[in-house]
Amino acid sequence: SLGFAAVGFSRDVGFAVANVVWITQTAMIVVTGGLGYLMLFLYRMRRG
Repeated sequence: SLGFAAVGFSRDVGFAVANVVWITQTAMIVVTGGLGYLMLFLYRMRRG
């Protein structure tokens, strides 16, 4: 948020952008981890 304030945007805009980036990154990590877990589970089931 301080970077946005340095270039002339309000602190609220920086805080909002930081929250969106954090939520998006967290969601991607959770989804990717879930898909990886599912793929490993299916691989082990097919393998026997």
